[in-house]
Amino acid sequence: MRSADDDPPPATAPTIGDPAPAPAVAFAPLHVTATTLRRGAPDRVIGQAIEIDTDALTINGATDDSFVAQADGDVAVLFTGALTVKQAVAIHGARPFILVASGRVAIDAPIDASAHGGAPGPGAVTTGAGLAGMSIFGPAGGGTRESSGGGGGSHGTRGGAGGSREPSFIPGGAPGAVYGASPSDPLAGGSPGGSGGFDLGQSGGAGGGAIQISSAVAIDVAAPILVGGGGGAGGGFTANGGAGGGAGGEIVLEAPAI
Repeated sequence: MRSADDDPPPATAPTIGDPAPAPAVAFAPLHVTATTLRRGAPDRVIGQAIEIDTDALTINGATDDSFVAQADGDVAVLFTGALTVKQAVAIHGARPFILVASGRVAIDAPIDASAHGGAPGPGAVTTGAGLAGMSIFGPAGGGTRESSGGGGGSHGTRGGAGGSREPSFIPGGAPGAVYGASPSDPLAGGSPGGSGGFDLGQSGGAGGGAIQISSAVAIDVAAPILVGGGGGAGGGFTANGGAGGGAGGEIVLEAPAI
């Protein structure tokens, strides 16, 4: 004999209008090509201060199999699982820096990708540089030479014009051109400021760096991420205009929850 328990359960008819199961979607971070992606990177905890070099692709001077250069866009990409930043991180080099995490990222200590004076941040550019100030003999004559300040570097927004004691006669340097206003634009840092008008080696400040943090899960930010531009050299004595400041860089945070 067969009992009712031996009978197969009746088939359930699909309900019209029920949504189909969503297909699994691979994490595809901005600015990272499919050929660059790495799977299975380990979790990391940054428990001591470190320096990251995007030129040499090193962390505190040591190479890492999960830290690679991408030719398309010329960026440095570090892959990780979950990441916790407990101590300060300093980043430098010519390439922009991208962190791709398959797990949660917790930033509990500063990440510094700023310019410092004339030293640019990682991925800073020369496009959009402020123009130099002018230097001419003042209207009073008598050998008095005056100069105006260099223009500020630009990036997503326009920098400021250089200052001048007599702007109608000695205009300040113009700011640089705007670029990179959208996150989908190429990842790039800030641009430098223009030099001061008087020829005393007053270089403009460098541009801040470019950093992108992409997580497939979430990003918790409890400490600053710094990409400020560098200050320009001072103008010196009398009416000598100083150099323009560098533009700030770019920070891209990409995750389902931030």
